Amino acid sequence: MRYSTSYCKPLSLTILIIILFGCSGGKEHKEIHLIKDLEIGEYSGDERYVFSMIPDIALDSNDNIYILDRMNFRILKFDTNGNYKDCIKIGKGQGPSEVTLIYSIAVTQNGKIYIFDKNTRKVIIFDNSGNFSNSFIVDFYSTFILAASSENVIILGLRKEQIFHVFSPSGKHLDSFGKPFRIPQKFAQYEGFPHIRIPLRADYSRNNRIYLVNPHKYEIKIFKDRQLKYTIDHLCEEFSPLELKVHDKKTGTVGISYPTVTVLEHKDRLYVTLKKFGENTTHTMHIFENRKYTTSLKVNGYAYAIDKKGRLYFSEEGNYPKMIRYLVSED
Repeated sequence: MRYSTSYCKPLSLTILIIILFGCSGGKEHKEIHLIKDLEIGEYSGDERYVFSMIPDIALDSNDNIYILDRMNFRILKFDTNGNYKDCIKIGKGQGPSEVTLIYSIAVTQNGKIYIFDKNTRKVIIFDNSGNFSNSFIVDFYSTFILAASSENVIILGLRKEQIFHVFSPSGKHLDSFGKPFRIPQKFAQYEGFPHIRIPLRADYSRNNRIYLVNPHKYEIKIFKDRQLKYTIDHLCEEFSPLELKVHDKKTGTVGISYPTVTVLEHKDRLYVTLKKFGENTTHTMHIFENRKYTTSLKVNGYAYAIDKKGRLYFSEEGNYPKMIRYLVSED
């Protein structure tokens, strides 16, 4: 059954997800209900709702929804009720306002939009009306961008033995902080390889906390005011650490398989989604209360954002890409 969302109105369908399983570290489990209240996306029809792929979702201070439609080189903006507001088209190429591949987006609280092209290490900035402002290129290995304030952006990358780098919209470097992760002994010969010392992404909360997951083990680093405040360790077989695979011994060509994890915060609760790869694959969401593991869910999509009310914004594939918003409740 396919639900048409031409007008993107909230749906009344309730999905009950109470699949619990015992990762070590938790004694008490809670029954969590995810209630679908909004779906944006169609299999065919109005091109504003037909997506090629949704690898990132962002929100501004008014909980407007920004959906990255990667292969169509655009960002779609909807209001909190799912009504279409705008489409920001990004050119393909090497020009100042063009990209080769949109890897991630960041939206500041006042609606300034940053997009990141990992291939060229280019950051492109749009104002809150979706108009191109300017762009700049960073000179170090980098993987992700975060909206750091109403104006600035944080770039996740390895530069002078630090991993978070604050830039102004003009591209001026303002500050750096955070240490790269130590690599396992089995990767000692690749110690100078920046790709294995940082993860692919990090997450920024409305409380100005940064959540960063160690690519080599299930360990969440929590930063605030540019200082490391807490570390959460968790043991679970479902976490797949970074792996290296040598494709060609003569040339030294190495392939890297990264864990993909998002950490979303609302009040004292963290929602940690571990992405698994493959067709028709379900993902795992771990829930922590006051930095302690409580329970786990199997979910069909992947959570990229959370709003002020604690509603989760998922990218789901199924028969076609769509954004699903869930209310979270418990018995």
